[in-house]
Amino acid sequence: MKIVNPTIVEPWTQLIDNAKSSKQLNDLAYRLSQYHVLDPACGSGNFLYLAYRELKRLEIKIRDAWQRNSPVPKLPFQL
Repeated sequence: MKIVNPTIVEPWTQLIDNAKSSKQLNDLAYRLSQYHVLDPACGSGNFLYLAYRELKRLEIKIRDAWQRNSPVPKLPFQL
């Protein structure tokens, strides 16, 4: 986490927090889906596992922010 947090989590969190529209969040979601992580040590895979786990958390954060920013669809009639 000493490497994953400052190089992956913090920059993406700032981008998500600064996004002001649903379009910006959609663009971030696409960019995140295209993001690649390289294991610098080619070790046991723990680094890649931690990076994957944090990327999934960032994906959830984008979805939550998108739901907060998108207007609730209105029904054409009252129930």
